Amino acid sequence: MIQLNKWQKELQALQKANYQETDNQLFNVYRQSLIDIKKRLKVYTENAESLSFSTRLEVERLFSVADEINAILQLNSPKVEKTIKGYSAKQAEQGYYGLWYTLEQSQNIALSMPLINHDYIMNLVNAPVAGKRLSKRLYKYRDELAQNVTNNIITGLFEGKSYAEIARWINEETEASYKQALRIARTEAGRTQSVTTQKGYEEAKELGINIKKKWLATIDKHTRRTHQELDGKEVDVDEEFTIRGHSAKGPRMFGVASEDVNCRCTTIEVVDGISPELRKDNESKEMSEFKSYDDWFKGRIRGEITDDLADKAMSLKKFIEGVDLGDWDHLSEAEMEALEAEYEEKSMQLEKILAENPDILRLKEVPKDLKTALAENLFEIKEIDELFYNTENYLNWRQIITDEQYEAIFNYAASSDYMNYYLRHPENIEKLITGSGLDKLKLQVMDLQEILGRYTAQTDFTVYRGSDVVYNLDELVPGTERVFDKAFLSSSLDRAAAQSFAKNASSPVFYEIDVKKGSKVGAYIEEISKYGEKEKEFLFNASTKFKIISVNKTDEALYLKLEAIE
Repeated sequence: MIQLNKWQKELQALQKANYQETDNQLFNVYRQSLIDIKKRLKVYTENAESLSFSTRLEVERLFSVADEINAILQLNSPKVEKTIKGYSAKQAEQGYYGLWYTLEQSQNIALSMPLINHDYIMNLVNAPVAGKRLSKRLYKYRDELAQNVTNNIITGLFEGKSYAEIARWINEETEASYKQALRIARTEAGRTQSVTTQKGYEEAKELGINIKKKWLATIDKHTRRTHQELDGKEVDVDEEFTIRGHSAKGPRMFGVASEDVNCRCTTIEVVDGISPELRKDNESKEMSEFKSYDDWFKGRIRGEITDDLADKAMSLKKFIEGVDLGDWDHLSEAEMEALEAEYEEKSMQLEKILAENPDILRLKEVPKDLKTALAENLFEIKEIDELFYNTENYLNWRQIITDEQYEAIFNYAASSDYMNYYLRHPENIEKLITGSGLDKLKLQVMDLQEILGRYTAQTDFTVYRGSDVVYNLDELVPGTERVFDKAFLSSSLDRAAAQSFAKNASSPVFYEIDVKKGSKVGAYIEEISKYGEKEKEFLFNASTKFKIISVNKTDEALYLKLEAIE
C-alpha cells in the first residue's frame, strides 16, 4: 500500500469532503424536485378517481402532466449544472495548488510558483467532452427523467394505480437520475483536477524541481482492474501512464469512457530533490508548524488572486466606460462591428466577475490599510446554497408549502402592486378590483402571510433594499423599533440588484438589513418566484418590525442600517 505524507492525506481528506458536499447538494436538488412532483401527483391521483375509464384516455390533455413535470425539472436543472461546475472548478484549483502545497510544506520552503488563471479554470470546466458541453449532457438526462416520470404518471393513472404505487416508480426514476448526475460530477471534477495537476507538475519541473508522478488508485471492489494494475506506477512528468493499449498523462485523461467515467484515482508527486536556489527561506532548518491546505491557501494564494482579479475587473470597467463615452463616428462599419463584439464580450466578462465577487472593484478604490481586510473577507461571502437551498430549515419549509401558497409566491412578482395596495389601503381596494378577483387576492395575501411566517432563519445573513421614499429624519432614531410598511417588502442578497431599484429615484433610500438566526420575518422566494433566479429575492412578511441600527444622510441618498425583529 502506498504511504502518503500528512500533507497528501490532508488533500485526500479535503477531496472526500468536497465530494460529500457536492453529493449532499445534488441530493437536495433532486429531493426538492421529487417533493414538487409528488405534490402534483397527489392532485392528479385525487382528481383521476372521478374519471371514467374512457376519460382516462385523455388524462395527459386534462392534466397537462408533461408540461408541469418539465416545468418542475427545468426550475431545478440550473442548480444541478451550477453544483457540478462549482465542484469541478474547486477541484481544478485544488489539483493545481494542492501540488504546491505539498511541495512547500513537505520541503519546508516557499517556492516561486506561478498562479493559475481564473479564466483558464473556467474554460477547462466549460470545455466539451466528446464534442458535448456539460449543459447539453445534463439537458439530455433531464429530458429523459421528465419523459420517464411523465410516462409513469400517465400509465399509472390510466391503469388506476394508487398514489403510493406511482410515487414508488417516480422515486426509482429520480434516484437513477441523481446517481447519474453524481457520476458526471465525479468524472468532470476529476478531469479538471487531473489537467491542472499535470500543469503543476510541468511548471514545477520547469523551475528545476526533480519531480515524478505516481498513480494512486482507490483499492476496493469497485476499482477497475486496469487501474489496480496502474496503482503505484511511477513515471516522469512528461510521460504517460499506459495500460492495455491506452495511454494518458493522468486519471480521466484517456479519452475512453471505459477508463475515465466515475474514476476515483489520482496522482501524487515524488520529489527526488529541489535545487538550493529555489529554497527561498532555508535559513532555519526547523520544520514549520503543520498548516491545513485552507490555511496555507489563504496566506499564500488568496491575496494574490484577489489582486489579479481586481486588476482585470478594473481594466474591463475602464474599457467599457471608454466605449460608452467615446465618439466612434470615424470608424468603418466593420470596425464598429468588431468594437461592438469586443464590448459585448468584455461586458459579459465583467458581469461574471462581479456576480462571483460583488466587492472586487473596491480593492482598487479603498485605502491601502483596508485592502488586506477586504481581501481576507472577499471570498468568505456565503453562497445561496449554504444559506438556503442546502439547509434543513429551508428544505423543511419548501416541503410544507401548499399548492395555494406556492401559487401565491409564484404570482407575487406579477401582482405585488395589488397585494401591497390591499395591505396598505384595504378600504380603497374595491376601486381597483372587485368580485371573485378580490376574493382571490385576499386569499393569496393570507396564504403568502402564513407561509412567510413559517420559515425560520437557519443562520445570520444580510439583505439589501432600494426604494424611493421620503422619511422624517426626526423619527428615524437609532435604537428604536418601527414598522416601515404594512405591506410585503422585497429585498435582495445582491447589493447591486437591490440598489438598482433606486437608481433613478428622486429620494433614494438604501437599506442594509440584518436577519438573525432563529427569526421568522420572511423567506427566500427566488426559486419559486415567477421571474426565477435573477434578483436573489428575500421577501419580508407584511408589517415586519425593524430595529434602527444607524442612519446616514448624504447628498447621494439616505442609508439605513436595520435589523429585522418580528
